[in-house]
Amino acid sequence: MESVARQSASFACSYDAATGKAGRCGGAGGQSEPPGGLAGGDGGARQVEALQRQLHSLQLRLAAEQQCVTREQHITARMWLEKSQAEEAAAESAAKAAEHQATTAQWDAWHASQRRQQRQRRAILLHGRSSEGAASWRAGSGASPAERLVASICVDVLGLTSASSLPDEARSRLANLLGEAAELVRDPPSAEADPLCTRPPGLSCG
Repeated sequence: MESVARQSASFACSYDAATGKAGRCGGAGGQSEPPGGLAGGDGGARQVEALQRQLHSLQLRLAAEQQCVTREQHITARMWLEKSQAEEAAAESAAKAAEHQATTAQWDAWHASQRRQQRQRRAILLHGRSSEGAASWRAGSGASPAERLVASICVDVLGLTSASSLPDEARSRLANLLGEAAELVRDPPSAEADPLCTRPPGLSCG
């Protein structure tokens, strides 16, 4: 009878007829499952090693991500530095370009004035060559040097046939201008204040 009871108890510990699953036995002879669903023995050790490998892999991935973030920060800082340097260089280039444009405009104006003066002198020479009658009048025997000069200006510059064609006020102004021109010839001004300087901008007339 005792042997039958022990067999029944052993069967109850190993199998539960109501649930169809293996039963649990308490007391000294009973065994409990490991926590966390880990199997005991070699299987549990393998699971622990797998978890450790996974943790190490995650740590390596985190370190790599941190390195990427640090590298991106360095790249961003360098880009901002290069951007500020490029803006400063662009501002300096714009200032130099404006200065060169101003100098070029001055040179263009000077060349235009020189060409205009050349055209005027050429027109005066052509007009003087074509006015033969006026030339013979300028070289008249009874004219004084001042009269011949006034006549030459009237014919070559003003395009008139004689000084008498000018009104009295115009002749007076012309005489004053001739006097000022004579003063300039006798006492020429300095190179800095010379209004007849034909040097280009940036070059002195000395």
